Amino acid sequence: MVYAASRADVLDVWVDGKQVVDNRSLTTIDLPATLALVREIIARF
Repeated sequence: MVYAASRADVLDVWVDGKQVVDNRSLTTIDLPATLALVREIIARF
């Protein structure tokens, strides 16, 4: 538990026993796949 900190102080985040942020990088999404999907959607417009 943290009483007071700024977002710059946060490097790692664990939720329900699972690491969701590792060294300020999200671990719960596949970033390359998400970006590819976004590019496909944008290309339609």
